[in-house]
Amino acid sequence: PCHRVIGADGSLTGYGGGLPIKVYLLSLEKKESDAQKAAQK
Repeated sequence: PCHRVIGADGSLTGYGGGLPIKVYLLSLEKKESDAQKAAQK
């Protein structure tokens, strides 16, 4: 998905929904990923 695209230098760059929404979506995915990793232990 396009909200996962980052700049060549690792920075967050343009997203049609705006950078605050991009940050929010990425943080949701990180929380989900962290929860899945914890459940596997």
